[in-house]
Amino acid sequence: MASLQKPVLVLNKHWKAVHIETVRDAIIKAFCGNAKILHEYTLYDIEEWLEFPVEEGEVCIMSAHQRKVKLPTIIVLTEYSEIPTFEVKLTRKNIMIRDGFFCQYTGTKLKASVATIDHVIPKSRGGKNVWENVVTSHPDVNRRKSNRTPDEAGLKLFRSPVKPMWSPLFTATIRNPPEDWKPFLTTKEQERFAHAWSKENDSQED
Repeated sequence: MASLQKPVLVLNKHWKAVHIETVRDAIIKAFCGNAKILHEYTLYDIEEWLEFPVEEGEVCIMSAHQRKVKLPTIIVLTEYSEIPTFEVKLTRKNIMIRDGFFCQYTGTKLKASVATIDHVIPKSRGGKNVWENVVTSHPDVNRRKSNRTPDEAGLKLFRSPVKPMWSPLFTATIRNPPEDWKPFLTTKEQERFAHAWSKENDSQED
């Protein structure tokens, strides 16, 4: 069943990237006639795709008739032409993903279980709980900074925190988009597809 959960890039009918979903959902769309499968710039309906050859050793799925079916990696919607936008939730996990799990004061790579969230301007000093005022921080640095500003604590941010402009597209982190996706993604889109924005409403720390 793991193969059915692999990511598929979804393009609108103008071949613009709009979403990521699972192989399972992509195949359902193709069976319903809502999408066609794209492979090497050629579109296939589901009947044609079921006949597509599967190479020896290639990861595939089995049809109801025990026929090997090649995994789709891109589908094109037959009707939808819009490009949706989503609000990225301000959560602990999303902040860490935005910052690449690096402490924004020391540049240290952190595990999610270790990292803390720091309010650049402390909440006790009027700092708001917004994207532009929260960063990933090493716990030791966070404790040392306490309720001071970075200047007061002798710290300097590697970069100013900003609100992400990407979409929450998939629940697994995709560090590098598959090669066949890249022609359909701008640099900014590659960045947003490189990180999946969790929808969990995680608690945040000072």
